[in-house]
Amino acid sequence: AFPTIDETGYPSEAVRRYGEQYLPELVDPLATRHKAMLVKDGEDYGAVVDSCGNCKSGGTFVMAEVYWQEQAEAIRTMTGMPMDAEKLKIIGERIYNLQRCYNILHGISRADDVLPWRFTQIPSPSGSAKGSVCRIDVMLPEYYALRGWDAETGFPREETLARLELSEAWDRIREAVASGAPEAVRADLGWAAPYTGPAVDDL
Repeated sequence: AFPTIDETGYPSEAVRRYGEQYLPELVDPLATRHKAMLVKDGEDYGAVVDSCGNCKSGGTFVMAEVYWQEQAEAIRTMTGMPMDAEKLKIIGERIYNLQRCYNILHGISRADDVLPWRFTQIPSPSGSAKGSVCRIDVMLPEYYALRGWDAETGFPREETLARLELSEAWDRIREAVASGAPEAVRADLGWAAPYTGPAVDDL
């Protein structure tokens, strides 16, 4: 997943959004704990922002001036719809899970939830992250657990989609898996396995 918002170095903003229970790891750029929560929350929020036609860069992710509560207030003001932050979070979660289901039907699985080889194998040569690599192997299981996705396949679990009133999507996935459709689509698209060879120094 792409980075969502940069909470690093802003503990007061992190507390306002998520609560003190996630400090200090949440604002430590090299810590892995709680980063899965941060990514999930940002992905769900990004799905809502995209659906509203807003710009994610204009004060939403970069300046961090607008988030769930402010977005809900804007929707109420513009449309008159009854909306609050918690309801909006469910909407964002539904959108993101539906996107995942669509990708699964086109061959995506856990095998594709990877980063470029250099990110996970070549330690950072300088700066505050010197000597470190991205531990996606540690964070991905936590992310799947928060999402309610299967740890082996990366598919949303049946109960997760039922909770989000997306049972029809589960039925489509089950039918596709039974017929071998995701693998067939993957082959038709010519997708290859993730690159695991040596890093190319001049990239």
